[in-house]
Amino acid sequence: MDEKKTSNQIIKTIGKTTYIVSLHFKDKGKTFSETLKRVLKADSK
Repeated sequence: MDEKKTSNQIIKTIGKTTYIVSLHFKDKGKTFSETLKRVLKADSK
């Protein structure tokens, strides 16, 4: 259940982008950290 806690923190940090990540995460079941890294990179640009 730790991933859910992290999810909430990320939502506050990144915003709407996290919502998209959550959908992908549930859909593909990828590693959350991996998905997050991709989002952070996209957000940086």
